[in-house]
Amino acid sequence: MMREPGAAGRSSPLLEKLRPIANLYGGRDEGPYYDVLYPRHDGLGRYILEIRTIAGNGNMTGYWKKSVRRSFGSAAVLVLAACSVAAQAASYTMFRDPNCGCCEAWAAHVREELSAEVAVQNSADMAAIKDREGVPGELRSCHTMIVGGYVIEGHVPAADIARLLRERPAGVEGLAVAGMPIGSPGMEMGGRTQPYQVVAFGKAGRTVFNTYKGS
Repeated sequence: MMREPGAAGRSSPLLEKLRPIANLYGGRDEGPYYDVLYPRHDGLGRYILEIRTIAGNGNMTGYWKKSVRRSFGSAAVLVLAACSVAAQAASYTMFRDPNCGCCEAWAAHVREELSAEVAVQNSADMAAIKDREGVPGELRSCHTMIVGGYVIEGHVPAADIARLLRERPAGVEGLAVAGMPIGSPGMEMGGRTQPYQVVAFGKAGRTVFNTYKGS
């Protein structure tokens, strides 16, 4: 559901170029969808881009707003802002075993890299949560996160979560890093890094979403 700028908004060649940014995030899919307010002038020399996260029941679950001084208001600046907007607007909930320490370290990584608020829910029966969310057995790790209608299993880097929320590939229901590879976010041990893959899973099957080399 797209909304045009209100009476305070004014059109310009730059804003017309930026309208496709809103379209990137507009529309409804199987889970939550994003309602973008088009870039607009605020009348005080700034450009404004807003995005709201709307759940399937119509309730707003997140809100993000970015303003840029018009003197720096090039299309490139707001494009960069839009690239991170979905990740910042989404609602993050991580389920973890209360005795797991690396889960909290990974949540801190997500908070820092995505400027996101992460709600943490402890559970003594993580297997039941993974069953409920459809995480394949061979891709399971310690914690499970729900964000933007997707399942994030294990130590998935924040950059891959942001890419998933930005691109929203068809047939993908989640990302997973199986096990607990050393060097992945939340599993840092000096400079050591084991090679690992981020695997996308869902109705489209399984594909390698990203690969990280060891050291």
